[in-house]
Amino acid sequence: MASPALLARHGLGDQPLPLSGEQISRLPIQHEAAVDSHTLWRQWFARSGLSGVDVERGVTYDDSGALLSVAVAGHGVVLGRVALAQEELANGLLLQVSDIPVSEEFGYYLVHDRARRDDPVVAGFRTWIMAEAGLDGA
Repeated sequence: MASPALLARHGLGDQPLPLSGEQISRLPIQHEAAVDSHTLWRQWFARSGLSGVDVERGVTYDDSGALLSVAVAGHGVVLGRVALAQEELANGLLLQVSDIPVSEEFGYYLVHDRARRDDPVVAGFRTWIMAEAGLDGA
C-alpha cells in the first residue's frame, strides 16, 4: 500500500494499478518490526518476478499503526494488512498498489481450560470471536 502523494512524487501517479514489481522496487519501502517484513518483501518481490532487490533499505517501525501512518504520510510503500487499513483505503489516503498476496506464518489462538470448553461464557465468547473473524466456530 502507498499514498497517492508518494506515487505522484515518483512519477507513478497516473499509472494504472496494480503497479509492476519493477515500479514498486523503485519506491522507498518500509518495514514492521512485529513481523519479519524483510522476508515478506523478499517473498513479494520474488512473486512479482524480481530478485536481488535490496529489501534491507527503509525504516522499521514498531507496530502496524505506525507503519500505516508512515504510508499515509507518503514516506514509503508498505506491506500492510488490508483489514487494518480499510478506512485509509476507503478514504483514498492509501492505495492498494499490488494484487500479489504474501502471507505471514502467524495466527491467533483461543486458549482455555479444556474442562471449561462447554462453559456458557467460554462457548459464547468462542462463538462471538469466530463470527467476528468470519470463521466457523467448530
